[in-house]
Amino acid sequence: MKLTKSQLKQIIKEELENIMTEAMKSWCVEYTVDGETQYSQVSATGGGVAETNVRSRFRKQDKKAEIVSTRELDSGQKCGA
Repeated sequence: MKLTKSQLKQIIKEELENIMTEAMKSWCVEYTVDGETQYSQVSATGGGVAETNVRSRFRKQDKKAEIVSTRELDSGQKCGA
């Protein structure tokens, strides 16, 4: 399959738009630290990345965060109970 220069430009443009949109997703991560349930709203490309961000934040404090749930937030949605 041959692509013209303009077709290739259009494909690259669409892929960049997808990446930029994906990077802007908000995630709500519910977790427990020291037996206390907490919530954190995290910007990440995926739920697993959001969880890793939360874990590493507490790892720096020599604490362990146990992930309870992770969900993608829609525009305007709040994270929490």
